[in-house]
Amino acid sequence: MNHSPESGGHAERVPKILSFSMDRREGGTSDQLGQALANRAIQNGLTLNLIGGLAVRLSCRKILREVPTLERPIRNINFAGYSKDRSRIEKMMQDAGLNADREFNMANGGERIIFVSQGRGAENRVEVFLDNLKMNHEIPFVDRLDPESLTVSPTELILSKLQIVDLARKDAMDLFALAATFDFETEQKDLETPIVNTRYISQLCAEDWGFYWTITRNIRRLGEENFSSIPRRFTPKFREHLGSLLREIDSVPKGFKWKARSIVGARMRWYEIPKAA
Repeated sequence: MNHSPESGGHAERVPKILSFSMDRREGGTSDQLGQALANRAIQNGLTLNLIGGLAVRLSCRKILREVPTLERPIRNINFAGYSKDRSRIEKMMQDAGLNADREFNMANGGERIIFVSQGRGAENRVEVFLDNLKMNHEIPFVDRLDPESLTVSPTELILSKLQIVDLARKDAMDLFALAATFDFETEQKDLETPIVNTRYISQLCAEDWGFYWTITRNIRRLGEENFSSIPRRFTPKFREHLGSLLREIDSVPKGFKWKARSIVGARMRWYEIPKAA
């Protein structure tokens, strides 16, 4: 199934960020290493987009400058890539001085591969999700990644956070930054303006009741979250965007399978338990 209705099967465009150089086998901080690897992938013509906390930091720079309380430490580096590029990804990581976690990769290589830095100071871990983000729920990447972008699109970033069943405070803060930064629209109006595509998210929710339940439950929880450390001027946009996403999700017709699963509801586990790294 084509999960990219707004772009005819192509990834949403995310603005490029200025390049960052990395010396081979140099450690540095997680954010420095992550940006360097993402830039190296672009230079090599390799589709590998940052996802997770570092991707949020790079995508929401303006609000993070204005609201320092939204900043948080970056401990791990996460990427989205394609399984067809696995050998090229492994070669790039090796050339950058990273060691493969051979035991984990052998067991999970079709879905996730992990690399560890050899640099000075604290150990940096780099994790690559291939074709899908499979955690509590599955987020598809096929035809959704951009070979010229450092990060996944805002839509994938929002999804990667909203699919978390036990939403942590750091994830709630990331979601606030994203919702206050990007417009929420039902379709991509132009390739140069990144958006959170509410129609795409709504279609995914209409295919899977469990996914719908986690996403909508988290949206409602965010509406009740205490964001007192954030200036009030940012709150209306945040709440407006969450409300528009919830309305769009509820407006999309649901099929028989979805309705049948909804009858069982949360009495049966509706999410997956991620494999430990």
